[in-house]
Amino acid sequence: MMTTGDLLKCEKKTDTATLYRIEYRSVEAVLSEAKSKKLTNTLKIISKDTSDLENKILVIHYYHGKDPCNPRGLGTNGSYWTPLVKILEKRPDVKQYFIYKPEQKTHGFQKKSALEDQNELIASVFFPSHYNCGSFAILWPDRSYIVCKGEYPADAILRYLNAKK
Repeated sequence: MMTTGDLLKCEKKTDTATLYRIEYRSVEAVLSEAKSKKLTNTLKIISKDTSDLENKILVIHYYHGKDPCNPRGLGTNGSYWTPLVKILEKRPDVKQYFIYKPEQKTHGFQKKSALEDQNELIASVFFPSHYNCGSFAILWPDRSYIVCKGEYPADAILRYLNAKK
């Protein structure tokens, strides 16, 4: 596993304590074959997609919910995503998903394309904590991936995709 960039202080409140954890903002690693298969099967089920995801680059935008940078819980409006969506739709090798936590029905993703992380598998694999302003993961067909935790410009995804050609 390779970690890069800044560190993030993550906070999780329980009924008896507040737990803090320091994490790297970006992580590059490789998923096991079993986790990769489980993840692609979950994406197929929640999106009702029957295509072969194992041979596609999967881009997952993840909305964690309300936080200091997003106090109303609305996320970024759909117009923020429109240019990136249009660019990635032209790439037959890429499949893009907008996923939100089950308890976060209010999000900024376009309603027709937003999918609920029903069993929170995606969160458990890539996003173990709440990261302000959303996060993303890119999973390549060779099972290597990068996760960017917290606020990011939409063009960061394009930079990572273009860097791994």
